[in-house]
Amino acid sequence: MLTIASISGKKWPDLKSEEGAMREFQEWIYRHLDKRKGEEPPLDIIDYVREIMLEMGKLTPDWPDADCDGFSSFLVALARAAGIPARVITGKGLPLWAHAWVEAFYGGKWQVWDPGFNRGYGDDYKAFTDWHKSNTGLFKLVFVYDELAVNRGKDYGAIWPFGDINLDDVIDYKDLAILAAAYGKSEGEPGFNVNADLNRDGKIDYKDLAILAANYRMSGK
Repeated sequence: MLTIASISGKKWPDLKSEEGAMREFQEWIYRHLDKRKGEEPPLDIIDYVREIMLEMGKLTPDWPDADCDGFSSFLVALARAAGIPARVITGKGLPLWAHAWVEAFYGGKWQVWDPGFNRGYGDDYKAFTDWHKSNTGLFKLVFVYDELAVNRGKDYGAIWPFGDINLDDVIDYKDLAILAAAYGKSEGEPGFNVNADLNRDGKIDYKDLAILAANYRMSGK
């Protein structure tokens, strides 16, 4: 198991400021948690991330590569070891898209760091969303939560009315028509529409209709 002291005790080039420390931590993680970057991660790093990913059921044969959960969890651990408050943020978007990143508190604000892509955004949350829309295939950011399950969607421009099946930012007769066309269908059957399965239980029924009805005419614009 990795001891944070062994890593935080390293002579980092720039630990004079919180921003400099976060940048150094992130760049070090980015180099060492992905063997495709050309640097084999130390064994204690592999063990640390392996433990995280085992708990999440995401351990894959191509280790020592890590995914965004491993990157973010380790960056938070290093930040906290250096006395910088930090937390993991998770988001889900459309099409099928999920990601984890980090917010660290300094300068009186929560600042955004994205260790999986080695990018920082300061406190410009929407810049994070816009970059991913342009570079990672994210069409619409739907849900964003921090470690305490606090909804952070508005900060990141994730204002999506639940029930907006056709993704036009309003719930209306068009969404109702789509749900009606798929009503009674289950996952795997012809005519099943995953976007109409609002509660994600694998079938389109009265529960999904109730969700749409409760939010009818809601708009994200």
